[in-house]
Amino acid sequence: MKLTKIYTKTGDEGETSLVGGIRIAKNAPRIEAYGTVDELSSHLGLLVAMLSKDAEHGEEYKPIIETLERIQNNLFSISSILATDVEALSQNKAEWVKPYIESLEAFSEQLGSTETPLLEKLTDEYNAQLPVLNSFILPGGSMTAAQCHVCRAVCRRAERRIVNENETLRYDTRASSLRYGASSSYDTAQAPTIRPAGNDNGNGNGNGKFRPLVIDTRKIFYEQQYNFDLDFADVKGQENVKRALEVAAAGGHNMIMIGPPGSGKSMMAKRLPSILPPLSLAESLETTKIYSVAGKMAPGQSLISQRPFRSPHHTITQTALVGGGTNPSPGEISLAHNGVLFADELPEFNKQTLEVLRQPLEDRKITI
Repeated sequence: MKLTKIYTKTGDEGETSLVGGIRIAKNAPRIEAYGTVDELSSHLGLLVAMLSKDAEHGEEYKPIIETLERIQNNLFSISSILATDVEALSQNKAEWVKPYIESLEAFSEQLGSTETPLLEKLTDEYNAQLPVLNSFILPGGSMTAAQCHVCRAVCRRAERRIVNENETLRYDTRASSLRYGASSSYDTAQAPTIRPAGNDNGNGNGNGKFRPLVIDTRKIFYEQQYNFDLDFADVKGQENVKRALEVAAAGGHNMIMIGPPGSGKSMMAKRLPSILPPLSLAESLETTKIYSVAGKMAPGQSLISQRPFRSPHHTITQTALVGGGTNPSPGEISLAHNGVLFADELPEFNKQTLEVLRQPLEDRKITI
């Protein structure tokens, strides 16, 4: 059928027509129901596209792609059921009406006898591959797994919209369970593979079981604390200065270094964070908040695990040092919180700029 126009203007008053001619509000529960089913089908289409694009597992994903496309076709038929007022349509004497109604009835029967049991079987196969889940699974793990979770969530919403259609609801519930099993498989597997139960899943154990991926976030956090680009251990000689830095680091003291250019003052100061006590998790969260507000978190960085080192240029303004401004943001004093504020070439700093350090040093806090 070819449409002369995409828009018809018949819904401009906030109503739309069901198949059968009955007009109802566009926000009616029935319209919400098949609109949500249509949304679910669109999300499934995106999932199919993502799976099809995966060249590494292309052949392996063919069965699940075929299943998802079958579900999409069934969802279109479900939308037709929800969009049809059979009682009103049966009054229409057109030739196409009777075959259309009969096809809907046949599909409703097929949902209960064939399609729903198929989803139950597939869901059982996925569940057989999963380890025992002792906690909720957070959506994520990979783009594909996250999209599976989106499909599951939209499918749950579709369930809530179509509670009056028994077979349709039962099928939609099984579809949601299937997508939960699939998304869990993606989340718990080390690689995003989905195979029927009983096949080798690439882990080398040949028993069809997925090996859960366990990430110890605390271990990663504590390991990163000692991965310094500039390490105090690299400094050779300068024993007296190194001893003074160690005392300052241990006691949290201020320190001034005086010496000729090139004697290593800046070099050793930059390595001071590597001998400071490691950040506690509470200090890390506190520091991360400041950097997050300032928009200074590195791409992909979740937590700041090392003490910050700030070395502003001697031409810095009072506002940049203290913070504030037209669009208030943390200054260098705040960014050095829990770390080191290094004023290189101290005599070159503006006297008024240095004066603003007096109150923070005395009160141990900055007030803008």
